[in-house]
Amino acid sequence: MRVWGALAVASSVMCASGAAAQRGGEREPLVQPGVRMDAFVSRITAVQAGLEGSVVAGRYVRLGIVGAVGGSWRDGASGVSARSELVGRFIVDPDFTARWAPYAGAGLGVRYDRIADWRGVLIAVIGLEGPAWSGAVPFMEVGYGGGTRIGIGVRKRRARGR
Repeated sequence: MRVWGALAVASSVMCASGAAAQRGGEREPLVQPGVRMDAFVSRITAVQAGLEGSVVAGRYVRLGIVGAVGGSWRDGASGVSARSELVGRFIVDPDFTARWAPYAGAGLGVRYDRIADWRGVLIAVIGLEGPAWSGAVPFMEVGYGGGTRIGIGVRKRRARGR
């Protein structure tokens, strides 16, 4: 499966390029973990729960990899649904100067549905990150990629900024 190999290489590059930031001698964790729940509405409807990890790729850019699993259905048939994605996000407020901050993102992914097999997807999202709460930052996003998508979740707050 060439797609899985490409995603493995991309995630390795993402982790290597997101080397821990250093400011004032304090080291920022390399990966910002998160959990999410997404719904996809298309010919095949799906609901998935997943994990994500993001790294800093620039002052305003975060690269994230997502892995998720759930269920899908179409015309009375149902089955397992899974996906893996690599998405870059452009964050408007990386320094937490506002309680709510919009972002936009794009990426590539692969999606599996038992009723439709594997396929590649192009992804485009717009989202909103909320205020930090108990060390976590809630988010919601809408977009397209494998159908119309709606997602919610939380990411661990970084020590400095979003």
